[in-house]
Amino acid sequence: MDRIAGNILLIASLMLVCVTILSFMIIALLIRNPSGKLAVDHPNDRSLHGKPTLKGAGVAIIVSIVAAVSFLLLSYSKMYVFLGTFGCCVAAMGVLGWLDDHRNLEIRVRLLTQSIVSVAAIGILGSVSELSLSGYTLYLWLPVSLILSIVFLIWMTNLYNFMDGADGFVSSQSILISLVAAYWFFIHGDTAVMLLCAAIGGATTGVVVFNWAPARVFLGDTGSLALGMTFGLLAVYGITRYDISFSAFLLLYGLLLYDATVTLARRVLMGERFWNAHSTHYYQRLIRAGISHSKLAIIALGVSLYLAMLATLDMLSIKPEPLWLIIGVISLSILAVITNRYERVRRSES
Repeated sequence: MDRIAGNILLIASLMLVCVTILSFMIIALLIRNPSGKLAVDHPNDRSLHGKPTLKGAGVAIIVSIVAAVSFLLLSYSKMYVFLGTFGCCVAAMGVLGWLDDHRNLEIRVRLLTQSIVSVAAIGILGSVSELSLSGYTLYLWLPVSLILSIVFLIWMTNLYNFMDGADGFVSSQSILISLVAAYWFFIHGDTAVMLLCAAIGGATTGVVVFNWAPARVFLGDTGSLALGMTFGLLAVYGITRYDISFSAFLLLYGLLLYDATVTLARRVLMGERFWNAHSTHYYQRLIRAGISHSKLAIIALGVSLYLAMLATLDMLSIKPEPLWLIIGVISLSILAVITNRYERVRRSES
């Protein structure tokens, strides 16, 4: 048994390395010869960067993930429904993001496309009918289950887009999350999805070198929309196939989820045009208050590693189960308070 596990981990490591190299080569070639394939992000009053920068590094992530999915389909033909759906949805979000990077699509076009893709994904893979939260199970009525599952995918897709504004922030978070997810599916004996998660980690690792501060290229909507759909689908699959608790995924995605959700709720309550671009996310406020992009990314990685440990305890159903989500939410709320105070202090100093 140990030998089998060792072989699987070796294959996962090879997948990670190979996809990293592929992703690195693609983005290196695109940066060297952009020729219109990568758009240019021009800074504005909401930007956290001060000079025009290429965007669209997500192309490398998408091509690498689709290549990995194609390879896995050859080896795990019984997984064709999930793998095929996953690959098509991620590719669709990548195309939508690429068009948005180059043509600035209207919000309604983006939302309509995301809705169609999400409905198709849930229609094929099935909705979350039983929702486990810290040891407690909620049984959802089918229409409610369908709506919540679709809304969850749309929200995950957009929150990654909202949070992609600092160098190396979302890309480094994605590496950590994908590797933790790989471990979770390894524990459940799902080699195919474990390898898929390793490939996602590799695809993002190949890009983070160019996305780290000072970034030579941004993920763009091409990358952020695709990554959001990626992790949304992994959560739906893990919940429906292995009854992994929803609270475990909430903790695993916690830092990005908390910032995006709390910020949106605050803007709605204040009567702001929440659909318009802004610079009031916690990570944006920290950078504007003086924290460097690289320091923010490193701190965020530390926080997410801490949340991932809580999430894994939840996933393993370690008692007392409700405690892990409570600790996670309290910890993130404390960080929000610290951010508010830090921002006020820096503002008073200036």
